[in-house]
Amino acid sequence: MRATTLPDLVAPPALMQAVASSPAPSSGDGPAPDATPILSSDASAGARIIAEARKYLGVPYVSDGATPSGFDCSGYTMWVYAHAGVAQLPHFADAQRQLMHQIPQSAARPGDLIFYLDGNYAYHVAIYAGYGMQYAAPAPGQDVKLEPIWSSDISFGTDWH
Repeated sequence: MRATTLPDLVAPPALMQAVASSPAPSSGDGPAPDATPILSSDASAGARIIAEARKYLGVPYVSDGATPSGFDCSGYTMWVYAHAGVAQLPHFADAQRQLMHQIPQSAARPGDLIFYLDGNYAYHVAIYAGYGMQYAAPAPGQDVKLEPIWSSDISFGTDWH
């Protein structure tokens, strides 16, 4: 009897919906389809953000980093939002917070930004993945990863819904 295993990470529902609505590959004589799901052009902004964020898992944290060679927290969100075609963000967590429409956690969708607060100042930013999880470039010595939201002193922001 064969054991069935589940993948370590399950894509958030928005990404699953976008992949499910993508056209099936043709069975022509062209090259074999890539194993990576391709989002259709009508995929939601949130699905595009999550798909882009996942590409950089394992990239090292680099202070002031804003490229796939190394990211800091706001460099990561800046890069992901730009390459998902959602927004051009500045390279500072609090500056990103000031540009976003603040929303309650109950309205947050995968792809929104999570701002870690010290008073009314955002010192860290991450991408909401849903289910209490986030994509983040957390700190020196760590890599971009999917991790639990680790504070209750946070706010959520969006500019796409």
